[in-house]
Amino acid sequence: MIYDFDELEDGVAIETDICIIGLGVAGLTIAREFLATRIRVAVIESGGLTIESETRELNDGDVSGLPFMGLCEGRARAFGGTSNLWGGQCVPLDSIDFEKRSWVPFSGWPLTKKSLDPYYARAMESLWIPPGEYDKPIWKRFRLPALSFDPALLRIAHTIFIPRHNLGRRYRVEIQSASTIQVVLHANVVKLETDAYGKRMRSAWIRSLSGNCGRVVARAFVLCTGPIENARLLLLPDHLHPQGLGNAAGHVGRFLQDHPVCRCGEIETHEPRVLQDHFNVLYGRSARTLRNGVGSKYLPKLALSEAVQRREQVLNCDGYLMYEYASDSTMQRLRDLALARHMGRRPERRLSRASLIRLGSPTMARDAFRFLIRGLPPASRPDRIYLHAISEQAPNPNSRIVLSDRRDALGFPRATVKWEILDMDRRTILMFGKCVQAEFGRLGLGNVKIAEWLLDSDVRRAQVWDNFHPAGTTRMAACPNDGVVDVNCQVHGVAGLYVAGSSVFPNSGVANPVLTITAMSLRLSDYLKNRLRSR
Repeated sequence: MIYDFDELEDGVAIETDICIIGLGVAGLTIAREFLATRIRVAVIESGGLTIESETRELNDGDVSGLPFMGLCEGRARAFGGTSNLWGGQCVPLDSIDFEKRSWVPFSGWPLTKKSLDPYYARAMESLWIPPGEYDKPIWKRFRLPALSFDPALLRIAHTIFIPRHNLGRRYRVEIQSASTIQVVLHANVVKLETDAYGKRMRSAWIRSLSGNCGRVVARAFVLCTGPIENARLLLLPDHLHPQGLGNAAGHVGRFLQDHPVCRCGEIETHEPRVLQDHFNVLYGRSARTLRNGVGSKYLPKLALSEAVQRREQVLNCDGYLMYEYASDSTMQRLRDLALARHMGRRPERRLSRASLIRLGSPTMARDAFRFLIRGLPPASRPDRIYLHAISEQAPNPNSRIVLSDRRDALGFPRATVKWEILDMDRRTILMFGKCVQAEFGRLGLGNVKIAEWLLDSDVRRAQVWDNFHPAGTTRMAACPNDGVVDVNCQVHGVAGLYVAGSSVFPNSGVANPVLTITAMSLRLSDYLKNRLRSR
């Protein structure tokens, strides 16, 4: 069942078993796990069924560190959360990402990759990824000759783009028809209330932008609003918790991480076709993938080997190639059309008559054969080829979310993002560039010119940007002195209050976070089922 909060009585009190706050990937995953149970679920969502400008303005805040576009552009308050913006890339974390690495301060999860593997398998099924998809050599699948990179330096990885990646749209009917789940739209949590001793969650106060007020009483509450908003809600003070809930050790909001992205080099080559074939989006065209609608797009990547990470004491890092075409070329115009379609808007410029003529040329026929038969992208000659790196970020307590002096339309403090990177992050990207440079030179694939800024040790001048993958602001730790939530994602010292999503990641590796968010949400769902049934 789906309601609009403004259509309910002012001052309404909603009683339920579980209150999920936020209906993005984590919230949807948890809610769906209770469809076949008698446990009552209330979901509180700030936005509506689609992204709305008035609600989106609540994302606004301040940035005092490196530029952080994800504060506003990377978040969506709507049914489905950021899956409304997400491109569908999925990949699991690596085993080394869970380790406590001696050269990476504050690293290490209180659980292992092996313990999460069963949930990864369920997450893949939930996201329509067939078993074993990450174990198959990506180039062999497309009948491409393997490039013999030295495995002691680089490994070949790949991500999978799932189809129908707007999860809210995909599951709306299922949620709407569920008798035990009620979704309340346009409801913003403005206060998390505990008992008189401050030790157990009792209720969440909600308010709409039009002024309607209410309260949710539940046995368990799960924050699923993303790393920025999860931290902001916990930091809101009250008389029992002047520093915020779960913040006795001062960790709420700290250790903000993303995946720093940068153009770390440019590649000069006389044979760009080899690179275009091997390092570009590849399209599954087998009868099986077309019938099941899964695993339809893949992106091969180069990644630092574990041996290099340990030997050079750097972080996890991978990268891909980007191809730049002339602005008036047919290839670039087709890219503009594809981007406009993905963003749901009309393209800013139309294909010229000359471009339309070229669509019927032998070159276009060749590209059509490559795409439709072999699953390879078009092979128009690019003007330039760049090496882009995506790096793990070292956990840093000074990279954080704090409350702003400015207030939102509801009268509460906005978030301030202080995103900082360390020299280890720069050295990691530089090492990745050097390994690619050495191997491309050895294999005759081209000459890699590393970006000059990587040689500057002053990270304040780093030419990186965030990848809309925030993590770490309510980190998981076995001990309350080391983090915000325990191994079961319950906030230390506050019974009945849980956190889901990438904000609980102690460190986030280099993988796109959605698959791990889904796996961790399934794990938390199992725990909550057992807890509520036993009570």
